[in-house]
Amino acid sequence: MNKLVRVVFLSGLSAFLQFIPTLAADEKQAETKPVDAGGVRLPWHTTDVRWRGSRTIDDVETIGVTFTVDRDVPDTVNLYISPMGGQYLNKIVFYGGIQSNVNGWPSPTEERRVHPGPGAIFSRWGGEPVSIDAARPEKGGLCESAGYEGEFVSVRQPYRWKAGTYTWEIRKESTEEIEGEPHTWFACYLIEHGGEQEIRVGALRFEGETFSFNGHSTSFVEIYATAKIPRSEVPEVSVVFQPPVVNGEPLLPSAVSIYHPRQGDKGSPSPPLGRAEAVDGGVKVNLYNEVLQGEDVPPNRYSLEVPLRSKQD
Repeated sequence: MNKLVRVVFLSGLSAFLQFIPTLAADEKQAETKPVDAGGVRLPWHTTDVRWRGSRTIDDVETIGVTFTVDRDVPDTVNLYISPMGGQYLNKIVFYGGIQSNVNGWPSPTEERRVHPGPGAIFSRWGGEPVSIDAARPEKGGLCESAGYEGEFVSVRQPYRWKAGTYTWEIRKESTEEIEGEPHTWFACYLIEHGGEQEIRVGALRFEGETFSFNGHSTSFVEIYATAKIPRSEVPEVSVVFQPPVVNGEPLLPSAVSIYHPRQGDKGSPSPPLGRAEAVDGGVKVNLYNEVLQGEDVPPNRYSLEVPLRSKQD
């Protein structure tokens, strides 16, 4: 039976921000443990939060998600927190967030993999065949273009993030013509709330000049593998995701559902390590550092019933 959880979303960015959980100044580092994979290969999508948008935005200038991490995560594990983990600009999929270990090429012309530690990431799939020319990494940043995940190109920026509240956002920048067709650059930023630090992650080029967003997006928490850490331990940590904000306005969802892919399911299966719950202003994903058992194991899929109300209600 699906587990239904009721969550109330208020319109207006200020209404969402006032509900962000307050973090204690002495927040501890996440405890990590090895987990028996039970034959499930990395990466593990422990929890996918799927936001079904209430409307389509025809001309996207900015789009992003605010999220809160409740404790520090060591760089001895591979944790990917993706506030925007699979959605479309026109027909091109993009995603990104923060990782405890970013990796990639030091420059578009130096195709060797380096592992500088924690950082932020912005990637895209699909569209026309893409090359590293579609990436503009920042100074000291990384990039990559490959075909192992479809037509894939990415920029990454080392940044030692900690417990706190952040906004991951992309912003439309310049448009240029290539062989007579318009192509547009979107730059990615990670904004640290509190200190209001803004980190430019890099920019990617998309085919087109005007970009629509159908309102549907995904946020996820993942354990992945790297050459540096091929078998990662799992940290115990909680993340609160808020709904997307497009062109400065919160996009209220018409529905929210949770998916925990298990062995044999579509997606990236995981041992049962995650649970999601509704909280004021968003969805909280709890990642546990041991395999859940018995009644603690959530169903593969469940819905969040979303009663909408305006700020004035």
